[in-house]
Amino acid sequence: MQDLIADYEMFCENEKVLNKKKFRMRYVPCGTSFDLNMKYNLYYMPAKRGYRDHKYLGLYKNKCIRAIGEIKKITCISADKNGDNIEVIE
Repeated sequence: MQDLIADYEMFCENEKVLNKKKFRMRYVPCGTSFDLNMKYNLYYMPAKRGYRDHKYLGLYKNKCIRAIGEIKKITCISADKNGDNIEVIE
């Protein structure tokens, strides 16, 4: 039943019938990158992790959300392991 509700909610959002984006926050674990996220005001993750529209991002560390920010821009990039060759995809 929960899958059916989630599918219907996603359908309504895609059809612009139900817009929860402005109220939704995603929290993400970032224990090892937390200091860099805060220093550069930037959060990064692999694109394959998935995405769902949300306006706010909570940074989770040590069993607690330590910071909340409003998303200003989402960009997908490609980079080699050394970070020498960076390409903006979208």
